[in-house]
Amino acid sequence: METLHLRATQHTMQLLMDSINKIAKDGNEVEILDNTLYEKEKEMIFNALIQEKSGQTFEHNDIWDELLK
Repeated sequence: METLHLRATQHTMQLLMDSINKIAKDGNEVEILDNTLYEKEKEMIFNALIQEKSGQTFEHNDIWDELLK
């Protein structure tokens, strides 16, 4: 999937959103991220990479075993 970041006026943004909504209604996959969500996801990814690099990760099955106790 490709990613597009854009900056536009409110009117232009509304025109684009109308087009995107039509594309999505036609069955095409579209995911919209606003700046807040994009920055939060980026922060979470960077934190996860730091945790992985410092060995602060856990095995999937170990987590599930702990949750199911």
